[in-house]
Amino acid sequence: MSDISIAIGWYNPLIRGIFFIIFLFVLFIFERRQIFNHHSSLFKGNILNNSYLYLMGQSIQFIIFFILFNVIYFTLPSLVSIAIYYEKLGLMNNFSLPLVYKCIMSVVLLDFFMYLQHRLMHQIKFLNVIHAVHHTDRKPDFSTGLRFHPIELMIFTFFKCLGVMFIGADPMAVLIYELCFSFFVLFKHAKINIYPRLENLLNKLIVTPALHRQHHSDRLDYQNANYGVCLIVWDRMFNTFKLRTLNESHLEYGLEGFFNKKARQAISLMMFPFKSKKLKDKPNNYYPKRRSGDIPSERINE
Repeated sequence: MSDISIAIGWYNPLIRGIFFIIFLFVLFIFERRQIFNHHSSLFKGNILNNSYLYLMGQSIQFIIFFILFNVIYFTLPSLVSIAIYYEKLGLMNNFSLPLVYKCIMSVVLLDFFMYLQHRLMHQIKFLNVIHAVHHTDRKPDFSTGLRFHPIELMIFTFFKCLGVMFIGADPMAVLIYELCFSFFVLFKHAKINIYPRLENLLNKLIVTPALHRQHHSDRLDYQNANYGVCLIVWDRMFNTFKLRTLNESHLEYGLEGFFNKKARQAISLMMFPFKSKKLKDKPNNYYPKRRSGDIPSERINE
């Protein structure tokens, strides 16, 4: 079993990459065929713009940070898990449990670390500015799962590695969580509506598209809730869970100041976190000023 774990650790980036492409394709087909949602509209600048932002970020990482970042982003968590495995460090290595139990516990705890990361991205000002790029999408769909600033990808990697070291996660557990993370980052943004009974059942445990869409609304009370990445149980445990109270047709998405197309172009989004002069006197989560159902006047000129 040790040889299998080490092999999985080394091939983690390849396996993860293959499944990520599969998840992208499957969710694209779901939206294109409108299996659950008969009102989805693809390729109105959204998927292409999010893809440009993702590819631009990856290109910059590849050119500027090839060794220091791009390789590290895809391999560091699995490399850390291999080192932890050999050195027998971390929480899980203090217990004599079957590997399957260790993997289950590790996957759950890794998701807690990513819940914590997401919550801090909203509650700490300079992190919130970086995370704002993700929330500027006016029409969230599965491609919104690609809409992250390169700096936020670095923060993802840091928290994953921190979690792997603290937990002492086996390489197999890291691969399982990476696959879950890759699926949910696309699935929860997908423009699909799950049948109500199934939705009510699933959102007891996992993050569903409906729950996460309200997190992307421009209402501050909705943005400061439902931080879960894969599991929604952390929000329920730490009192950050908010069940949808408004009809989804009443929700508007995006952030104030990003209602025009130019502000939402990939190049503008890449530069946004560095325009700090405009942000010095702003509190955390200042972007969405709407707390009621009012439609901001800026949208008239969108």
